[in-house]
Amino acid sequence: MTFTRKLNALTSLIFSAGLLLAQTGTPSSAPVTAYNTTVMTGAGTVTSASFGTFTTNTLVLPIVPPSTTRKGYCDIVWQTSATADTPTFAFNTSATSTGFWILGSQYYGTTSAVTNLLPPAAVTTATQTAFTAALTAAAATTSYQVHVEFAVQTNTNPQQITVYAKINGGTLTVEPGTSCGWLP
Repeated sequence: MTFTRKLNALTSLIFSAGLLLAQTGTPSSAPVTAYNTTVMTGAGTVTSASFGTFTTNTLVLPIVPPSTTRKGYCDIVWQTSATADTPTFAFNTSATSTGFWILGSQYYGTTSAVTNLLPPAAVTTATQTAFTAALTAAAATTSYQVHVEFAVQTNTNPQQITVYAKINGGTLTVEPGTSCGWLP
């Protein structure tokens, strides 16, 4: 069997198993979902001092069905319009779950200390729960990253988790390529 035929057979197997979804049609600026992962294909912005979704694109994880436990992650790439701007990131849950735990978050390239939230922070209500402190950028319009891991155990209700943010001053931009997903 030639290499090309082997590659085509492997590709067909991956698509038929549902491990990867083929994207067809006209690309849009909406997040693309594949293999339990949501990726922002366009930038999102926040200018409010209160928690809310990004104004241009939102970052919403695929729904977790009832009576299910899942572990997830988010890798958020962000920048601010000025070094004095201090963004904070949070999760918003669609319903009260049996358990929602923020296992830890780490910040890269900021003047804020690298932080792990230990012990895990338990979320008991359907509300916004911060997974970072107010972050300080070392330089304006420079990209930084936040990585967070979390777990959810749903009860009889499905659960949808959305990433929220707020900023004290200026504009927060969440960059394309930012992603969240459920681990297999």
